[in-house]
Amino acid sequence: MRIATGNIGHESSTFTPIATPYEAFTESSRGFHRGAQVLEALRDTNSGCGGFIDGAEAHGFELAPLLWTFAEPSAPIQAGAWAQLKDEFLQRLEAAMPVDGALLDLHGAAVVEGIDDGEGDLLAGVRSILGPERPVIVTLDLHANISDAMARLADVLIPCDTYPHVDFRERGREAADLMVRTLRGEIRPTMAVERLPLLWAGGNATGGAVFDAIVAQAHALEAQPGVLTASVNPGFAWADIHDAGATVVVTTDGDPARARREARAYADAIFARRRHFLVDLVEFDEVLAAAARNPARPVVVADGQDNPGGGAPGDSTGMLRAFVQHGLTDALVLTICDPATVQRAQAAGHGAEVEVEIGGKSAPEQGPPLRARAVVENLCNLEFVIRGPMYTGMTQKFGPSALLRIGGVRVAAASNRLQLFSLECPRALGIEPTRLQWIGVKSSTHFRAAYDPIAGQVHRAAFPSVQSHDPRKLTYRNLRRPIFPLDPIEARPAPPR
Repeated sequence: MRIATGNIGHESSTFTPIATPYEAFTESSRGFHRGAQVLEALRDTNSGCGGFIDGAEAHGFELAPLLWTFAEPSAPIQAGAWAQLKDEFLQRLEAAMPVDGALLDLHGAAVVEGIDDGEGDLLAGVRSILGPERPVIVTLDLHANISDAMARLADVLIPCDTYPHVDFRERGREAADLMVRTLRGEIRPTMAVERLPLLWAGGNATGGAVFDAIVAQAHALEAQPGVLTASVNPGFAWADIHDAGATVVVTTDGDPARARREARAYADAIFARRRHFLVDLVEFDEVLAAAARNPARPVVVADGQDNPGGGAPGDSTGMLRAFVQHGLTDALVLTICDPATVQRAQAAGHGAEVEVEIGGKSAPEQGPPLRARAVVENLCNLEFVIRGPMYTGMTQKFGPSALLRIGGVRVAAASNRLQLFSLECPRALGIEPTRLQWIGVKSSTHFRAAYDPIAGQVHRAAFPSVQSHDPRKLTYRNLRRPIFPLDPIEARPAPPR
């Protein structure tokens, strides 16, 4: 049994000014791996491919690795870059033939210049080589925008169940198990994807009562005989494409009518709770008031709207400005993407005082640069292996970085635009996060996997950004309508007869 595997991964925002050229993949912090390098790099990592490798070793099948890469979320992939990446991927698949099927570790929200559905386009190429009989099973990020093409071209789609996404490896192993059972003739997967008229941009973290109850409903479905997988998929609201938004996926064993029926009922139950998924950010004054009432520390403040992990520029100055203006002490902001400030700090040298204009360089909506006199406390190439629950074993490379102190506030200026996942970042800068009073992070929810266990309190706050967490503040031109909360929908339309 020989199974092809690989990934061209991207989460594409149509609201960000950050471009996505070919180099965004080849120079990505998450790696650009070809052939055998894929298995070497992703073995024992919390990734879909890490789970495929586990499954191959458990079941004794061979993986034929093609290409694995993931660019940081940003604007739609440049057309020439996509053509080059897809061509190499498919050429490697052609060269790997014959294979019995494919296990693909995709994201699900890739948009390409001129192509709204990157994964659907890639899967069409895969199918043209594999034909209709060989199974294709795909793991996805929970924020995939699942298209009709993706549903038609894959035998099984398996979004992850958690947010923060700490179960990628488990879903990869699940996909590998289903692949083996399918090829042995033990099961015949039949999948239904139900699309909800719902943009789900906030309030969907694991650990919240509503979201946990929705995921539990999927697990209850999976426990029923004849149901192979069931998932809720909130989708990615920052892509102005027709298919953006929430979906549910149910896969049964040889019973397409049941798959459609269960998916429909599950979607109805989720849509009934749609008002729970509205934006849930607070103003910084509320954060200060809550911290004054509660002495528990550290106080973790998340700037989720300027989350590089959702495509935002990562250089909004709102949180840093609030920390400085309110005279916070024993505080750290992680991180602001600003290569120019890093270079200025490097030129001044360790221990120097330097005039900086930090952040606010990508777009006016990010706020103006913060002008201040800062002390250069650390200069380093910020790179580390993640040990926390999310992306365990993978490396983050923030590149040349400078730790600056402005009064009682430290801020890490970095050359590369990355989301904050783990406690290794401050520790690599020489700071123990558990001893801080205030920690500011550029992340929507993924920070919670590592920071919730050490936090005295956590607040998701609203600061200026090109990517509002309230879809009603964004301008959509291509999105299907009507859709909640842009439109006042009280009930989902009945299915066609």
